[in-house]
Amino acid sequence: MGKKRKPKYVSYEADNINDQWHIDWSIDPMSKKKLLAIIDDKSRFIVYVGLFDEATAENSAVGLQKAINTYGAPKELISDNGLHFKKSHKNKVPCAPLKIVEEKYSVKHIFIRPYYPQSNGKIERWFGSYKGEFPLMNHPDVKDLHTWTHYYNFERIHQSLNYETPAHIYLGVNSI
Repeated sequence: MGKKRKPKYVSYEADNINDQWHIDWSIDPMSKKKLLAIIDDKSRFIVYVGLFDEATAENSAVGLQKAINTYGAPKELISDNGLHFKKSHKNKVPCAPLKIVEEKYSVKHIFIRPYYPQSNGKIERWFGSYKGEFPLMNHPDVKDLHTWTHYYNFERIHQSLNYETPAHIYLGVNSI
């Protein structure tokens, strides 16, 4: 018998904008605060970014509500299994603050397979881009997280988007 091969990861993309959003937390390298980001799967458009003192369920719900207020609700929200997203490591039930927002807008919460961050790869890739590119930027208008996110959404082209910007795909606009 030969070695068992790992199944090859197949990338996917939602059919439409707001079909799926990915949500996750990281650490902002400049402020050392907790960084919450939400990205649209189809367009790679960042619908929400915010800095918090703590990565909590309440702050996750605040970010999701602000994104929905601005861009409408997604059909699905994809997250890892962190306790800032679900009740406990043993179940697949969203934590109360998130569940309230999700039920209000009929958003289906999907938890990725544990220890398989590729399932949330688009938001992980955004964190990597922000942490790798922002400190090296020499752009007069890009001075903080929010101006970098604007740059990412409206000016930075993406190979995976056929060299378009996320804003062009999400909003139908060219760079501004």
